[in-house]
Amino acid sequence: MKRLFLGLLLIPLLGGCQASRVPTPWGVHFEEGQNAPVSSSELLDSVLPERTSSSPVAGLILRLKPGFRTLATDSTIQLVNRYQAVSLEGRSLDEAIAFHSKRPEVEGVFLNHRVHVSEPTVTPNDILFAEQWGPQAIHCPEVWAWIESSPQLAAAVGSVTVAVVDSGVDKDHPDLAGRVTGRKFLTDSDGNPLEGTSNDFSDLCSHGTHVAGIIAASRNNLQGIAGVANFKILAVKTMDKDGGGSEYDILEGIKYAVDHGARVINLSLGLSETMVNAPFMETLEYAAKATFPLPAGGVATGSLILAAAGNDGASVMAPATDPNSIAVSSTSQFAGTSPLNRWEFLSAFSNRGNKVEVAAPGGRILSTIPLGLAAVKGIDGQPYAYKSGTSMATPYASAVAALILAKHPDWSAEQLRNKLRESVDDLGAPGKDPLYGFGRVNALKAIQ
Repeated sequence: MKRLFLGLLLIPLLGGCQASRVPTPWGVHFEEGQNAPVSSSELLDSVLPERTSSSPVAGLILRLKPGFRTLATDSTIQLVNRYQAVSLEGRSLDEAIAFHSKRPEVEGVFLNHRVHVSEPTVTPNDILFAEQWGPQAIHCPEVWAWIESSPQLAAAVGSVTVAVVDSGVDKDHPDLAGRVTGRKFLTDSDGNPLEGTSNDFSDLCSHGTHVAGIIAASRNNLQGIAGVANFKILAVKTMDKDGGGSEYDILEGIKYAVDHGARVINLSLGLSETMVNAPFMETLEYAAKATFPLPAGGVATGSLILAAAGNDGASVMAPATDPNSIAVSSTSQFAGTSPLNRWEFLSAFSNRGNKVEVAAPGGRILSTIPLGLAAVKGIDGQPYAYKSGTSMATPYASAVAALILAKHPDWSAEQLRNKLRESVDDLGAPGKDPLYGFGRVNALKAIQ
C-alpha cells in the first residue's frame, strides 16, 4: 500500500492514513572541491537508474553552487547546502533534468520524490487483543508511578518536546489540548501552499494525531487513552489528507523541528526505496550535529531521529536505513485468558533486517484521531481508533527516548541512542537480531 514513508518519494506514513527496491543513485552532484560542470548527457546517464523506479516525482531539487541564492524566500531548507525545489514546468523529466543541468548556477540535480503515509496492511479485530496493550508491554504504569512520586522528574518530562513530522495534529483533541504547537510545510509541485496557511497544521488524514496520542495523550483525565507521558508535541505537517507529500517538504519539516528545539523527532513515514538521497542524508546529518543551549550553560549535541522500518514484511526502507536515524520494527501481542497465556512477536507486516535497531508495539494500537474524523473513523463515533504499523511502533520508541532525555537533558543524541539500545527487553535471539534489533523498548529500564 503506497503511502507516506517520509522521503522525497511518495513517503508513506508507516501504519495508519511498499515494495523493496534495489538501491540506486538518488541524484547527481559534484564531489567536494570539484567545480567543473558536467554535461547534460553525463547527468542524465547518472540519474537514469533512479528514474527506472516506480516512485513518482513532484519535480526536482537543485543544489546551487556557492555564492548563488535561491529564488524562494519562505523556505528553511535553502539555508542548508543551498537546495531549492523546482517543478517540471511542463517539461518531461528528462527535459527538465537536461535544462537545469545546463544552468551555470546549478551544481547538482536530484529527484523530488512524492511521499506518502502507509496505511495498515491489516486492522486486527481479534477480541483477545487488549485495548492499549502497548503501554503495559513497555512498563509505562511503573514509570507513571515514578513520575508522580517525583515532582522534579514530572517537570522535566513536561518540558520535553517531541516533533511529529507527519500529517498534522489536532491541537483541540481533549487528550492533547494545551500541549501542541506546530507549523505546516505542505506544497504542490510549484511550491504553492496546500490545505491552508503555514500556521494551519490541522490533521485531515488522522495519521499524525494517532502518532501524537501514542506519545503524549493525557492520562488520569477520565477519558480516552493514556500516552507514554505528558510531553509537548511539535506538529510539523508535511503530509496531506490522503497521506501524500514531497520529500522536500519533509526535509524542510525536519530542519524546522531541529531549529525549534526538538531533540527527539518522530518519522512515522518512509520512502519506497532502501536509501536516502543526498539532500535527505545531509538534512539528517544537520540534525545529528545541531547544538542546543542548556539552562545551566554549555550545549547538548544532536537531535535523535526515529524512523519507521516499513510495513512490507521485507527489508527496512529509507529514511530508517540512514546512519543518523533509528529504525524501529513493530511487535504485536497475542492476549490469552491469563497473563501467562500472552506473548509478543514481530508483526507480520513489519520490515526487518540488520538496520533494525529497536522494536516497539505496533499491532492494533488504540490512539487519538481528529475530532472531525470521529464520526467516520472513530470507535462508536469517538475520536479514537485502532491502527497497525511501524508508524505506531515508532512513537512508542520516540516517547521512551524522550523519557531518557527528560532525565538526562545534557546528553548527546548518541548517548540517548546508546541508552535506548541498552534498556530494551531482548525478545529475539540473544543480542542484536534482524527482527527486534537490540530488543523491544522498555520505558522503566530507560529511566532507571
